[in-house]
Amino acid sequence: MAWKIVEAAPTAAAPWQLETRDISGGYPDLTASQLDLIRERSTETVVDPGASLAYAGAVDYDFMLVEAGDVEIVRLAAFGLPEQIMAIFGPGSFLGELDILTGQAAMFSARMPAGGVIQRMPRPVFRQLMSESPELSDIILRTFMARREYLRTSEAAQSVQIIGGGLSAETLELRNWATRLSMPHTWLDVETDDGHRILESLGLDFDDLSVVIAPTAILRNAAPNVLADQLGLAYRSVPGKVYDIVVVGGGPAGLATAVYGASEGLDTLVLEGVAVGGQAGASARIENYLGFPSGLAGAELTAKALVQAQKFGAEIKS
Repeated sequence: MAWKIVEAAPTAAAPWQLETRDISGGYPDLTASQLDLIRERSTETVVDPGASLAYAGAVDYDFMLVEAGDVEIVRLAAFGLPEQIMAIFGPGSFLGELDILTGQAAMFSARMPAGGVIQRMPRPVFRQLMSESPELSDIILRTFMARREYLRTSEAAQSVQIIGGGLSAETLELRNWATRLSMPHTWLDVETDDGHRILESLGLDFDDLSVVIAPTAILRNAAPNVLADQLGLAYRSVPGKVYDIVVVGGGPAGLATAVYGASEGLDTLVLEGVAVGGQAGASARIENYLGFPSGLAGAELTAKALVQAQKFGAEIKS
């Protein structure tokens, strides 16, 4: 198996012994022709033992294929959490999850303890590959989605922690924003023992709420726009950059426009100041949306549309 997830399993003999956990769809076996498609667009790089390939917090990183050696995906020790190896990628596997499409800052660091060889593909070239090779694109996208689901539902979600009051409107706004974007995160009620303990351990108090513990920073009095900026999801103007389509509002109509525009090769930007999905994203069930006769949850519709737009290269920013 080329790719596996590992998580810490405390034991009496080894406090951080690693235990394998498989993820359905998280480690596909690519064919020789699919690997060649990646190699044709990549640059082969020899990696020295112990070298890092990417760091948590980086917003500009390459798509990578492992040719030789093992790559460890690591949550570095910070803000009270110990270092932990989250995944290991072996030869024939590729790194990454949905953040390479969304533009979100990396949540974890990557390193090669024994060194090896990788293929590096710049993100613009990767997006072109996704649009030109439908079969390979589908495999990569399904893999990214499976890995993102693991990050959302495992201990890895602790890499972004929201701390606030259970009845706080500000905290609820943050949680809704993160949930709409399918962002791996956990939240702690400051009124619980765990929430209060973490707040005290960081030297914070109730005046600092809501607090977000991100991979590389602690945010006080956090709001969605503050967290978006920290994670690289806020819009930042680029001198000379001109978009073909700018959509204001990321509801179903806005996301549909982004899909249609980006799929035709147009540079597309969606600006959403509150929460992707609009009112539909908060609906428990939608039964009058075209193509879903049995209905679907608003959150599911939002998540699918968001990934579809980003697959074609649309930028979704706050």
